[in-house]
Amino acid sequence: MDGTFVETIVSKTEKPQVLEVAGKPRLVVPNTWKEIEPKAGPTPAALAVATLGGLVAYLEANRDGLDLAGLAVHVVDQAHVDLVSKLEGEFHQRHRYLRAEFESLFGGGFGFGKYLDYETFVIGLQSLFVQTEQRDAIVMLMAGISENQVKNTFDDGLAQSVTVQAGVALVGTQKVPNPVALKPFRTFREIDQPESLFVLRLVAGEGSKPKAALFEADGGAWRLIAIDRIALYLRDRLKLLDVAVLA
Repeated sequence: MDGTFVETIVSKTEKPQVLEVAGKPRLVVPNTWKEIEPKAGPTPAALAVATLGGLVAYLEANRDGLDLAGLAVHVVDQAHVDLVSKLEGEFHQRHRYLRAEFESLFGGGFGFGKYLDYETFVIGLQSLFVQTEQRDAIVMLMAGISENQVKNTFDDGLAQSVTVQAGVALVGTQKVPNPVALKPFRTFREIDQPESLFVLRLVAGEGSKPKAALFEADGGAWRLIAIDRIALYLRDRLKLLDVAVLA
């Protein structure tokens, strides 16, 4: 059966039908025809875990009897790591067996880039950041400032002046430190959280305390550091298994 014969059938067909030409299926409908693109069969959904340890445990147990030499651990970004196969089958598919996905324990995490009320800001600092000297210094600074003490008499875009009350009677002016180096929880807990720079800004709020905001100031470099640390963590724990770690 050749193309001329198919064209003849197309001109006479009244309803869709499938014909095979030169070993390939063709869909014939009134006045036209086209090749039918073959489709790969269904594959099971990937397992989902929330930790890097879960991925390591899956590989160590290997309950599915996978050929470990044919697998790769792909560090997609700071929040996603996939366990994938090599290219397989007629359609050269890469199957994803498992995905480790970081999820913040507090919803969307800290609200960077927007002014937050005092309670939200301070609670966020204490629950969503690794404890460091600079983090604690900001918490103490915020505790000593009231709304009417936020002054912009000195504000060059990098620093502000605020009036801080110490104890009962002592009042003094202090610069808001900028930039500040902090370590938010933004990637898997198993690795050391990357430290990055933030610009701290204060404005008068509606209540007795000011609003505050943290603006990221490292151009996203922390993501590259996180990816590298995830890869190092996995290579160390999978060194006895023949599994490649790609980042």
